[in-house]
Amino acid sequence: MSTLSVCCLARNEESFLPKMLASVKDIADEIIILDTGSTDRTIEIALEHGARVETAEWEEDFGAMRNKLLGHATQDWVLMIDADERITPKNAERIKTAITRRAIAYQCMVMNVFPYKMLTSFLPFASIRLFRRDDQFYYSERVHESIQHSLTKQSVDVISSEIEIFHYGFSEGRAARRFRNKRVFESELLRNPNDLWIRSHQGLSLFMDQEFGKAEKSFWIAVSALREIENETRSILMALIAEIYRLQHKPVQAKLQALRAKRLMTDNSLADYITALVDLDSKSYDSAERHLEYLDANTLASRYFTVNKGELYTQIIKCLLHLGRHDTALQYAEIMMETPTYEGMIIGGALSERKKDYAHALEYYRRALPIAPVPSEVQIKIENCQKLLQSV
Repeated sequence: MSTLSVCCLARNEESFLPKMLASVKDIADEIIILDTGSTDRTIEIALEHGARVETAEWEEDFGAMRNKLLGHATQDWVLMIDADERITPKNAERIKTAITRRAIAYQCMVMNVFPYKMLTSFLPFASIRLFRRDDQFYYSERVHESIQHSLTKQSVDVISSEIEIFHYGFSEGRAARRFRNKRVFESELLRNPNDLWIRSHQGLSLFMDQEFGKAEKSFWIAVSALREIENETRSILMALIAEIYRLQHKPVQAKLQALRAKRLMTDNSLADYITALVDLDSKSYDSAERHLEYLDANTLASRYFTVNKGELYTQIIKCLLHLGRHDTALQYAEIMMETPTYEGMIIGGALSERKKDYAHALEYYRRALPIAPVPSEVQIKIENCQKLLQSV
């Protein structure tokens, strides 16, 4: 039976490491953490989860560090993973199956989790992460490190797989890491200006830090090339360019760019969302409501997008109020009971009070109370409804 080494570079990863380790524990015969100078609980957490910890001084070369890590592996196969990545149970099963086959290396899809307002996008980037351990296999490149070059030298056929690895590095406010990465990206682009992976990731980091002009430039370089990145990623980056135009108060350009993104990926929910935001900016509530409802339906079975239903329905309710469609707004508020937002529950309560339905108004306000920014204000509404109920 084939065995698996799970290998990870880490430095100050105490916030991410437990979830990564938990996600691979059932498929790993050994877990190796190469720590490059942590000052937090990274090493302690790794040991608590049964990992073997090795240490090395950090070099400004990801490829060299990966090779040091690889040198500590002892099992038949290697899964290379980052501390801010995770494997779902479905993908763990795919990995178990993959290492029983006669293949030598697998291309996986790294799904970059990128939240923006109510919508989360998953940007896919192909990467060779699962391969047989072999002294002839090694990493090259300082930043966008890859094992591809050594596999090509050995005439290895890389097999495309359905294995997905979810990367959460963009999903949390890690300004220090983004600052470090931006410096590394800028340095590497001087050496290798055509690396589209670096361009894309540089743009995403810049976007998160609201450096929209620089982000737009990086995105355009990435999406204008006809190779290396997936069409879905290209389309999502195009939608982010549309959002940059919206933030720059260029609504016509924003809508046109969102339309271009949808031509490349018809179910691009981010493009639909940006279009709805443009409509909201211009108070075109009827059009905004249609796009938001389409967004609700379109993300149900999407591989590349998820939406916060509570926030989405709150936006739809606001559109409906502007359009005078109070009964429909109240229906959405009722749906929101399971995923309440403060605004949604307050609006539901107010609409119920207008109909003199104080029992339902009370229910909405009680749902609002635990998530209220000022609970005392909601408590007053609850007490008023209770008095009105008693007087009926």
